[in-house]
Amino acid sequence: MQIAFFPSNHFIAQEILVVTTNLIFFQSLWRHIKVDPLVWIIISGVIFWIGSYLRNRSYQRHIHTLSENLKLRLEEQTAALATQNQELIEANEALAQSEEIMLAAQARFENIFHAVPVACYTYDREGTIMEWNRAAEDLYGYRGDEVLQRSMFDLFVEEDEKNRIRDLIQRIFEGEYFNGLEFEEQLADGTIRYVRTNTFPLRDPRGHVIAGISANLDVTEVREANQAMQAKNIELANYVELLTSSQNELEIKTLELTEANKRLERLAIIDGLTGLVNHRHFQEKLKNKLSGGHDESQIALIMVDVDHFKRFNDRYGHPAGDETLRNVASILKQCCDSSDIAARYGGEEFAVIVQNTSGAVALAERIRCEVMSCSCKYGPITISLGIAYSYAGCSSDELVELADNALYQSKQNGRNRWTVSSGPVKCGESLAA
Repeated sequence: MQIAFFPSNHFIAQEILVVTTNLIFFQSLWRHIKVDPLVWIIISGVIFWIGSYLRNRSYQRHIHTLSENLKLRLEEQTAALATQNQELIEANEALAQSEEIMLAAQARFENIFHAVPVACYTYDREGTIMEWNRAAEDLYGYRGDEVLQRSMFDLFVEEDEKNRIRDLIQRIFEGEYFNGLEFEEQLADGTIRYVRTNTFPLRDPRGHVIAGISANLDVTEVREANQAMQAKNIELANYVELLTSSQNELEIKTLELTEANKRLERLAIIDGLTGLVNHRHFQEKLKNKLSGGHDESQIALIMVDVDHFKRFNDRYGHPAGDETLRNVASILKQCCDSSDIAARYGGEEFAVIVQNTSGAVALAERIRCEVMSCSCKYGPITISLGIAYSYAGCSSDELVELADNALYQSKQNGRNRWTVSSGPVKCGESLAA
């Protein structure tokens, strides 16, 4: 590089000052020394040339120094510019690479966004749709070019949901996240679907919320299935309640039936007039006692008959007779132990199975006395009794026959007494009336 140099104003002024000073000097010298003027002019010219030469040499050295300094500064600036140029080139390359990365990332996001099998869209603070993927097209029935830059409130938000959605968008742009929200939304064909939504804010690199994104799933069938299941559960609960009520009623009916069966069983074994066990149950108990492997002294049988009962009935009537039988039955209950079995054998005849055979005679006597002393408005009542003891191999019929024969003996001997059977095998202590 060549640098053109021109003398500065300072240098020209300096030259003029030197020339003027020389002229004044030589003029003064000429006045004092008489020398040819031409000589003085030549001498002045020589001196001027020498001074100019010397000044030019100094000036050239100064110029050379300045030139070297300028050259050095120029080289430094050139190097700095080259460095800055390299840095600029590298920055441009990095920027280009960053742009490529951003474009690639944006392309990947768009591919992923559109390939996601869930209906997704992004929106701004006003609810304007910014992006709309293919799954959203399938769910809502709108193409992307039909919804972009349009408000969701004009597309699919139901009127009664608008305030709720606006409040939700405001909270999204304040940084909140929401999962599992459900809305009724209208599709392009006008049908209403139930949509479950997860929505959250999108942020820029500085963390500022720039948009919201919503992921939506059609749960209409699931909701309807749940509602159907709830209806079935309610129906089942009602059925269970009905079943429980029926079961309670059944239990009540079962208890009533059990009580009724008990009453029937009691009626089947209890004589309706006297309250004692009836003839059939007496026979069963007697057979059980005799077939249980007991020895000959274990039971005794007392047969009881009301004296002159037929004549009493004919005279006072059947109601009076029934009252008399009830009185005799009451005395039997009072006199017998819990182990004894008192029964109405038939008509005016009673029977007592006695477990404690040693006390059979005393029991017969006590019964006789109690009946005889019983107050009756129709007059005194007496009974006759026959006592028989079981023996080895004795059947119920045989024991009844023995007791009945002993009863017959009491009747023959004047009534109002007891007689102990003198059967084929005499058991226990023999007592005569």
